[in-house]
Amino acid sequence: MPLISIITACYNQGGFLREAFASVELEKYKNVFEHIVINDGSTDEETIRVFKELEGRGVKVIHQQNQGLGAARNAGVKMSTGKYILPLDSDNKIDPKVMIEAAQKMERNDMINVVYTDAKYFGAKNDDWIVGDFSMPQMLFCNFIDACAVIRKSILDENNCYDGNMPAMGHEDWELWVRIGLTKNGFYYFRKFGFYYRVREDSMSATISNPNFIRNRQYIYNKHATLIAEYMRSLAQEKGVKRFITRSKNFARRIIKN
Repeated sequence: MPLISIITACYNQGGFLREAFASVELEKYKNVFEHIVINDGSTDEETIRVFKELEGRGVKVIHQQNQGLGAARNAGVKMSTGKYILPLDSDNKIDPKVMIEAAQKMERNDMINVVYTDAKYFGAKNDDWIVGDFSMPQMLFCNFIDACAVIRKSILDENNCYDGNMPAMGHEDWELWVRIGLTKNGFYYFRKFGFYYRVREDSMSATISNPNFIRNRQYIYNKHATLIAEYMRSLAQEKGVKRFITRSKNFARRIIKN
């Protein structure tokens, strides 16, 4: 059984997919990784050729009708056999050694459920992405951790993986991080560069409009209103700020009403 299942959802990005696959170094780490690629209804001929090419190189390719990013990742998780899950977008790359080290940290500590790392930008931007320590208040405000993190598979099973009912695609990992943070926590910041994030003009993260961000944030708040209120109440009690408790209750009422 592999230690890590790498899950890559792909829709018409065959050219990039070759680079993502190459970064895994599957032949070198075949006893550590399995790579599962989900063809989410691709129609591009070049991408179809890449799927066939990767199937001949040890990649498990799942073909399905276009259902969106969340459903595609869920299909990959369902077929996975690894103890840990590593989502890898089809246009990004990983450093396999660092990700193996991340999983080894989880092997030594059952309290760790998610290990995330820093990243290197490439493509239209060349810079370092320094993520920083985990903060639940910051996570509730906006997502600051990429999907490319090592996740304990049992946590995904308990939390029903990715939510495929988001109003707009692009924040499925944010909803998952909020859910894990409010119920299990166990985030570990590994201060190494574990992956390479491609910056493109037409990337999903770059083109999602502010109204879609607001819709998705409202959806997350509504879905987890009770847990968020409980978290804010416990935080207030910990800080000794009684007035914050009242604010948390009003916050919960407001987002439920809206």
